[in-house]
Amino acid sequence: MIYFLNSSSYFLLKNENIEIRNPEWNYVANLSWEAFEWMYKNLKKSRYNELCISIEPNIGVPDFVEVLIRRNVFVKSVEKPMPWNYWGFETQLFHYAAMHTRFLSDPIEIDLQKIGMSDAPPRVSLRDELEYTRSVCLPHEEVKSPVGEVISRRRTVRRFSSEPISGVVLSEVVSTTFGVSQYVNSGFFGELPLKGYPSSGARHEHELLVIIFNVTGIDAGIYLYDDENDNFLQLNLSYNLDDLEDLTGRQGMTHSAFMLLTICLSERIAWKYRNPRGYTDVYEDVGHALENVILHFEDYAISAWLSTAIDNNTFKRIIPVGDSRFATAVVAFGKKA
Repeated sequence: MIYFLNSSSYFLLKNENIEIRNPEWNYVANLSWEAFEWMYKNLKKSRYNELCISIEPNIGVPDFVEVLIRRNVFVKSVEKPMPWNYWGFETQLFHYAAMHTRFLSDPIEIDLQKIGMSDAPPRVSLRDELEYTRSVCLPHEEVKSPVGEVISRRRTVRRFSSEPISGVVLSEVVSTTFGVSQYVNSGFFGELPLKGYPSSGARHEHELLVIIFNVTGIDAGIYLYDDENDNFLQLNLSYNLDDLEDLTGRQGMTHSAFMLLTICLSERIAWKYRNPRGYTDVYEDVGHALENVILHFEDYAISAWLSTAIDNNTFKRIIPVGDSRFATAVVAFGKKA
C-alpha cells in the first residue's frame, strides 16, 4: 500500500526535533532525528513528484508511522486532484505553509518582532551590481496622459470615510476588468474568455467575491461576480463582522465601503501549465487584475488598500469552496478619510 503525505501536512525544524504538522486536524507530532532519518530513507517521490511511503503487507513499520497514519498525516494512495498532481509536492508544501502563516495583529507581538529585527533593512540595487557605460536623463513633458495622472496620484489608504460608494461605479469597474468581453476559439485549448487584464494562457483562473458594507443601491452582503452574465449573486453564507475581521488579519479593512476578494480556481490554470511555474502565474495574474481595478477606482477618487494577509482557516469556514480553491488577495475600497 502506498501512503501519501496529507496535502495539509508539512515538516518544521524546531529546536532538537522535527515537527510534522497537520493544521486541518489541529495535530502536531514531534519526530526525533532517528525517526526523521527513517522517514528520509523511506520517503520516495511518486510520479506526481510528491512524498509517499510504500508499506508492504506483513512488513512491520515503526510505531510512529502507524500513529501518523491513524492521525491522517499520511493517507492511502488515491488519484491526486488538481493542481498538486501537476505542480508537485514541493509547491504544495510551500503553498500550505504560506496559507497557514499567522499574521500578527497584537501590538505587543508586533513590537517583540521588531526587537528581533535589530539590523537595518538592506539597501540594495542592481545599479550597484551591474556595469553601465553612461546615464541617460529621461525627457519629461509637462502634460501627462490621463492614465499617467491616475498612476502618479495613486497611494495606499488605510483610513476611509463613512461616505458611501456608488453602486453604478462599482459595477462599471468590476465589469470592465473581470467581465467577459468575448470568447475566442483556440482550437486544442478550447473556448477562451477575453477580459480586461492579461492572464497566462487566457486561463483567467480567478473569480471575484464582492463584500459590500456601504454601497448605494446594493444591500450589504457577500456577492459572487458572475462574469458570464455580468451580475452579482448574493451568497447564502453565515458570518458576522468579526468573522470578516479575522478573515482579513484584523487590520481594520472592514472599515471601508466594500472589499474585493479574489479566489483562484487552480484547475483552470494547472490543466495547461503542468509545472510549478503555473503556481507563480497565479499571483502574477491577480496582480494584473487588481492593478487595473485599483487604478480605475482611483480615477473616481476612490482609494484602495491591498493585502494578502488572509486567514485561510477563516476563509474556508466562511466560504465553503473546494480544496483546489484558495484566496489570493483582498482589497478594501472607500473615500479617503
